[in-house]
Amino acid sequence: MERDTAHLELSIEVGSDPITGSVSHVSYSSQPFSGWVELVAAIEAARSAGAGSGGSGEAGGRPLGSTPGAKASEL
Repeated sequence: MERDTAHLELSIEVGSDPITGSVSHVSYSSQPFSGWVELVAAIEAARSAGAGSGGSGEAGGRPLGSTPGAKASEL
């Protein structure tokens, strides 16, 4: 089964407390966030936008959440 992928750009303010920044996706403009819950919400919004538009269609990418328990350095 081939799955679509969503490519996101994550910008964070180094040293911010709580974590602060923005998530960008080609299907919608940059979405600012402040805190972990808002970061997850921004990622979920990108997943929803990708599902509605058919995604990028690039083969070989990993969909978000496809590697349970993986460390970021392993992705």
